[in-house]
Amino acid sequence: MAEKNHALSITNMKVTRKQLFKKLIPFFEGIGYTNFKDTISPASGLFAKKIDEKIYVCIGIDKSNLYKNAFDCNNYMGQSL
Repeated sequence: MAEKNHALSITNMKVTRKQLFKKLIPFFEGIGYTNFKDTISPASGLFAKKIDEKIYVCIGIDKSNLYKNAFDCNNYMGQSL
């Protein structure tokens, strides 16, 4: 069985949020994360992955306000009740 290549490539150009998430959503879904349409978090994109019965890892992503071709990423790990 062939291995999937999960490399993420964003060229050195100005990237819009739409272009960024067009690449990020398939990338994160390919490594087991679920994309959420979050209305609470300030992040433009929120991805979550269940690690075990009660542990989740979340990644919040947004286009950088400081750099034209960069994005900011925050990760969180939490326990579900």
